[in-house]
Amino acid sequence: MLLKIYRKLMVPEDPVCGSAHCQIADYWSKELGKSAIHAYQASKRGGHLHCEMLGNGRISISGEAALVAVSEIAVEL
Repeated sequence: MLLKIYRKLMVPEDPVCGSAHCQIADYWSKELGKSAIHAYQASKRGGHLHCEMLGNGRISISGEAALVAVSEIAVEL
């Protein structure tokens, strides 16, 4: 189980933290000898992730998501 808390930002918990699961998936895939694993964050707003080791030092993570914000970034060229 993984739980990140951001009390200073008034966010009680992160429903599912993809960046943390990259580290966890890398560790457990090696421990279990598997190239793909299923992760579950057991928290009030938890969720499921499918993590796959791509073999080039990268990890593919997929799962359900909820849109929480929309924004635009302006770049001067």
